Amino acid sequence: MADQATVDRLREKAKEIRKDLLKLCHQTLIHIGGDLSAADLMTAICQYAMHYDAANPKWEERDRLVLSKGHASAVTSFEQV
Repeated sequence: MADQATVDRLREKAKEIRKDLLKLCHQTLIHIGGDLSAADLMTAICQYAMHYDAANPKWEERDRLVLSKGHASAVTSFEQV
């Protein structure tokens, strides 16, 4: 279970990602609803639950994430680390 400081940090990061998604929405046509609804989940998974090393992308012990929600693909473009 995450402590309150971690929860607060994740909440703020998800808020930043939603703001970035809204900016992107003004630049191109995207299905914004799916991305906005996935922001909290993607932030929690990528910043709290997953084990990976961005400096070592071929690390054999890394976790892998398969996102099949195509209408939420833009959310994967934002910095999750």
